[in-house]
Amino acid sequence: MARLKLEYPDQAYTHSTTLQVRFDDINAGMHLAHDRLVSFVAEARSRFLEHLGISEIGDERTPGVIVSDLAVVYRAEARLRDTLRLDSGIVDLTRYGGDVICRVIRESDGTLVGVAKVNLVFFDYHGSNRPAPAPAAFTDAAN
Repeated sequence: MARLKLEYPDQAYTHSTTLQVRFDDINAGMHLAHDRLVSFVAEARSRFLEHLGISEIGDERTPGVIVSDLAVVYRAEARLRDTLRLDSGIVDLTRYGGDVICRVIRESDGTLVGVAKVNLVFFDYHGSNRPAPAPAAFTDAAN
């Protein structure tokens, strides 16, 4: 099977946050576990959306989000106490959402640890219980 390729231009990444690898994030191989990298990406996505003023759960006036798919490419190991910079951005907009992309970089040496994309669909949890148009803050952040 061919390897998945997730490659985006630097300018697609518009927000950054940092997280440190904790003891609980390490697997038997003594590096960041694959499922924990997915959790780091989820945290970065949440912080990015919060930065845009978007709540993932929504409320009576604004939609929340549904994750419709996730793809991750692992590129290098991260170790205990490494500080990781997670850069996020938005690509491939649709009427109801788009892809939040995330690259994970080890700050000490600039090594690319992984790249991910998460497709989000905005959803009216508090009313119609159906997909809802993406908020302007989301679409504006992609441009």
